[in-house]
Amino acid sequence: MISIIIINYNTFQLTADCISSVVEYTFCKYEIIVVDNASTECDPERFKALFPFIKLVKNPRNYGFAKGNNTGIRAAAGALILLLNSDTVLLNNAIDLACKKILSDQKIGALSVKLVSTDGSLQQCTHHWSDLGKLVGCTFRLHHIFSYFKNIQPDLEKEAYSQYLWGTFFLFPRSILEIFENRRLPETFFMYGEDTEWSYYIRAAGYRLYYLPEAKILHYGAASPGPNKADKWANGFHNEYRLHLIIKGRLYTFFYYAFLSLFYFSGFRKENFQRGRYIFKYICKHAFKSRKYFLLKA
Repeated sequence: MISIIIINYNTFQLTADCISSVVEYTFCKYEIIVVDNASTECDPERFKALFPFIKLVKNPRNYGFAKGNNTGIRAAAGALILLLNSDTVLLNNAIDLACKKILSDQKIGALSVKLVSTDGSLQQCTHHWSDLGKLVGCTFRLHHIFSYFKNIQPDLEKEAYSQYLWGTFFLFPRSILEIFENRRLPETFFMYGEDTEWSYYIRAAGYRLYYLPEAKILHYGAASPGPNKADKWANGFHNEYRLHLIIKGRLYTFFYYAFLSLFYFSGFRKENFQRGRYIFKYICKHAFKSRKYFLLKA
């Protein structure tokens, strides 16, 4: 059985549409767990009125994405766990296809599917890790001369192994939780960046990540109330910076973001220039506030 966990935070209609699409397109044995993160939009018991078969978990406050999903996992009975965003709608039997694939290969630690935007474009939900050497090359435009420096992202029309996946549709065997402390997904971040952290640790444990474009879902994106575009980028940057500190250490992180700021400056676009300036000020503030910065552990 697969346990499908959906976090709801003031997105009642979207969540209801998501559940309806799961019921319509899913034929394998499943359970749906709706985790309400203290929504104020309406009484979450309305979900039980519409869908009496679901499990409803009501958190006393907004726990965010990672901790909210962990409360859902505690209520889950399935051998497979699917974290599914509330602002998604299945376009085919995506869950059946994903389950079939992940059960066919014991080395797959997590799997995601094709994400389609409302305008029909595809979302880059599978990525390669950024590399300092390639970033330096791109900053000085060496990728125009040497193919090694090209930052080529995966083809979204081809199934393939990945280096990290978005958490929009994040399917994994329950046994994967064994690699994490207390059998819980890391809750380092409240929102943004948690899927990158999970992907890293799953691969570090010797498992592989997989992208399956045959399975398709519609993803509206940014449906829950939250920060504007600029604040969302800043929040994502802060979490990404912290994750680099944890994984790569302070020296690597400093030089990586120093070159990233130079890369943004070299783009000659207003938005990129603003981001480059933000990153440069941020790393200078944190790197030079202590003379022992590069000697300290993350």
